[in-house]
Amino acid sequence: MTIIPNRIPLNPCDSLYLAHHRLLESRAQGGTDSFFVFEADGRADPERLRQAFAAAMNANPVTLATLRTFRLTGRPYWQVPTQRRQAADLAAERAYSYDDLRNVDDWRSRLEHLHGVHDASAWTLSESPQIRLEHYDLPQNRTRLYLCFSHVLMGAVGGMSFMAEMCRLQQRSTINGAPAIKSNRPQALAQDDRPFDILAGIPIHRRIKLARRVFRSIPSRKKLRITPLLPPPYPKTKSMCFLHKFWQTDKLIQLRTNAQRWTAAGPAQHARFLALCVVRALHRLYTERGVETDAYLLPFPTNVTNPVGLNKTSPPLPLTGNYLVSPTLCIRRDAAEDRRAVAQAILQQIQTFVDRRENIAQWAFLWLASLMRSSMYQLVLRLPLGFESLASGFSYFRPVPSEQPIQGSIGVSPVDSPPRQNCGIGVSPVDSPRRKPGVDIAGTTIAGATITNAWATTAMTMPPGWNPVFNRIGDKLNFTLSWAHPAVDYPLARRYADLIEEEIFEGA
Repeated sequence: MTIIPNRIPLNPCDSLYLAHHRLLESRAQGGTDSFFVFEADGRADPERLRQAFAAAMNANPVTLATLRTFRLTGRPYWQVPTQRRQAADLAAERAYSYDDLRNVDDWRSRLEHLHGVHDASAWTLSESPQIRLEHYDLPQNRTRLYLCFSHVLMGAVGGMSFMAEMCRLQQRSTINGAPAIKSNRPQALAQDDRPFDILAGIPIHRRIKLARRVFRSIPSRKKLRITPLLPPPYPKTKSMCFLHKFWQTDKLIQLRTNAQRWTAAGPAQHARFLALCVVRALHRLYTERGVETDAYLLPFPTNVTNPVGLNKTSPPLPLTGNYLVSPTLCIRRDAAEDRRAVAQAILQQIQTFVDRRENIAQWAFLWLASLMRSSMYQLVLRLPLGFESLASGFSYFRPVPSEQPIQGSIGVSPVDSPPRQNCGIGVSPVDSPRRKPGVDIAGTTIAGATITNAWATTAMTMPPGWNPVFNRIGDKLNFTLSWAHPAVDYPLARRYADLIEEEIFEGA
């Protein structure tokens, strides 16, 4: 067994998410708890699944940790248990749940209720484990798994990687000839105690200079009047709801056709096209509701080690931890009617972000902020820093790469699910022609069930209170919209989702 230190400090991005998580909790707006949903054909054996869950936690021990704070510096760290195997077995007993709904007629409503009950159970960052697995046996020989965690722990790519770890470490005797992930730890997956040092070799005075650039990066927006769609004050969040759709085959062909029609070729073309569609949907929604604004602001998260998929490789990164920075796209309202103008603005802003190495500058800013005591960090986030001016969240992710590092990308089903509680995150690799194929776990067997689809949700409880997330797996494109209830009601969220879908398939 690899020796892992008992104390693993949070990286700069995780420190930001922790401070934000605690700020949201203090405002009764929920935290940043997330979940990944895996749909499968066949019946997963509960005992084998629980054992695979324990094995994956044992191999990635930060999932077993408790969150603590250094007394002297006031900075957070993960306290990893010394007896990992025993801790993993105990954690699996506590954090794994199984519900048999095969003979339940109204199984969807029952699943909704059970997920809400599990989600409301006491599990916090100060207790082990940091991850939970809900297993539902469904009618028609189907299985659904909910992998729940906090954004402080990891992002959507981490959630997909954890399931890949479960597949890799499951008992191999009854794999039934299904595609199997290699038993050896992937070279691209670093140990939990080996985070990549983004600023290695950059002296402190240079880091501070880079961090200062962040304050000067958006001077042109200071004169813009950014109006939220829903005026404050905002009610306390009672639940996080979401709806989910997926498309495949002819719909994906239409999406590619429209992406090529409206957006220039290059890295992240599909992601840029989906961002275009989100902006256009926002513009239509603002127009329908008669809300005036000078521009729409949209985050476009990307992995700091591989901005917008421009590099051939990234350094090995651990399963846990977030390595995300983001240009904030600013699309003026007077240009939103013209799709090509919006597409060009998105491309120019992303290109500027890459050319000026704003990814490193943002990480330096996060590093500088992470030097504060945890309590002070939360106080700073209470200041009017401009986060509330976002018109929407946005995220897109693809399968985890295999023999190259876990890369992030842009990035905060035909089944229409009713509103559901909780949320999840979404960030990942982009559509780069030079990117090696990833480990697409679609078609992989876990404990006897074959995974057919996987999708995640992302909470954004601060204004604007909603977040569209897209992800590719196998031959499917998933779309999930999460929102804070009652700040956003179901009819408004439904309209937003419909407008996004219309924009994606315009001309279909």
